[in-house]
Amino acid sequence: MESSAATAPMTRSRFAELKGKPLAIFLAAFTAWTLSNMDQSLFGYVVPALIDDFGIGLDTIGLMISASFVFAIFSVTLIGILADLWGRRLMLGLALGLSALCVAAQAFMPNVFLLALMRIIGFGLGAGLSPITNALVAESSPPRFRSILMALLQCAYPFGWFVASILVVPILPAFGWRGTFMIAFAVVPVAYMLYRIIPENTVYGAEAALVGPKGLPLRELAGPVYRRRAIFCALAFFVYGGATSGTTFYLPKFFQDVRGYEETTAALLVGGAYAVAMIGYVGGALVGNMVLGRRKTVVVWSWLGGLGIALTTWLPQTVWQDFLIFGLTTIFFYGTSCVLTIYMVELFPTRLRATGAAVCGSAAVATGFSIFPILVAWSVGQVGWQWSFSTIIVPAMLLTGVFVLAIGELPDVEDRPRA
Repeated sequence: MESSAATAPMTRSRFAELKGKPLAIFLAAFTAWTLSNMDQSLFGYVVPALIDDFGIGLDTIGLMISASFVFAIFSVTLIGILADLWGRRLMLGLALGLSALCVAAQAFMPNVFLLALMRIIGFGLGAGLSPITNALVAESSPPRFRSILMALLQCAYPFGWFVASILVVPILPAFGWRGTFMIAFAVVPVAYMLYRIIPENTVYGAEAALVGPKGLPLRELAGPVYRRRAIFCALAFFVYGGATSGTTFYLPKFFQDVRGYEETTAALLVGGAYAVAMIGYVGGALVGNMVLGRRKTVVVWSWLGGLGIALTTWLPQTVWQDFLIFGLTTIFFYGTSCVLTIYMVELFPTRLRATGAAVCGSAAVATGFSIFPILVAWSVGQVGWQWSFSTIIVPAMLLTGVFVLAIGELPDVEDRPRA
């Protein structure tokens, strides 16, 4: 009885660390990232309607998507720098609110050019929420809960797509694609509310005062202290982003062409496997926090993800074999994203965290997203799906782990959350 009584207060005190500011900031960051992904996913749901209404081809839609990622390379870098200079809460409110306005404005665009312009700007601003929300949660979370909260934050991406699907189903048939984009108007007041309620983290300002005048976070990031980790972190995110973009957009088509599945079967197979991937997000965070450490977990998860893609490409003969093998693959393939993100935000001090997350994370991912889908599409035309995945996607996953290993042991940050 004494042991039980002594353990209960200790357990309650641990969870008490989450109450107040840490939990409030997490919920605000999760809400912002969910709404941003919800807004941006609306475009994907209305693509068929846009093609019919404007009389354009899929190649035009592809150019709009590619241009959005290219613009995001620069926009997330700028937003991350400004978040370190002006504060997280201000840039979160501005990025979320302005991106929502751009998405809603697409409802009123009279031609494809203006529609594409609003899409590109809105996507670039929305992508800027990634380094801000990651920095906010990393800086406010109690060390013992940081991995789990960072893992749950990454779940806002699929959750945003899920929320959008619920809203689109009744609105698109009733009000068309223009009415669908108007959903984003509801996000603007939420952005202002989040700006008002999020407490600002002033640590980055105090740190910057110790090392010199604020204004050039990129210079310090490129300096001798952080240069090596910044370069290899960016390379890891580039090849990992390329691997995910080179498969995610094409998996339904792969299963139709290579396995001969019907369109609905392929969609159900991919969707069900993505649901299984949530295990990888949380599992990777737990293993990284309690067993292997962040760095080793990234390596193990990325290499197992690459092996899984190879097995998925060549081994299954039935739909159930595909679901089993690909489902297990997604645990590591997509779970790598979560562990890699947690590792990244601990590579840099607070004053550089948003800039580091923007340049080495979001911008590097956007670069991979803008290149690999084109590369895979070209390769498929030359050697087919299976050899394309085997020679492009699998090596990219292996290189993810290699680049993380190249960062080397860092005693100041290795597996040790920063305050």
